[in-house]
Amino acid sequence: MRWLAGKTHTLASDDWSVASMSRAIDCFFEALIEIEIEKEPEKFLDENFMMSIFEKLNLEKLNEHMRHIFESRRLQQ
Repeated sequence: MRWLAGKTHTLASDDWSVASMSRAIDCFFEALIEIEIEKEPEKFLDENFMMSIFEKLNLEKLNEHMRHIFESRRLQQ
């Protein structure tokens, strides 16, 4: 979410704007409800789950960023 908020101005070519942030919030909220976050907090460490949260936004730059984050974490282990 922080990355999206900070990079929104660079995503206009992907049909993304400040007003689009509500779509990201909806995706995140739906994911929290889906997994019942109180019961499965470890899901936030699961790469497949995290990558799927914002999948329907179709923002390749966001997907690249998230892949980079997970790759960096794997290298640190």
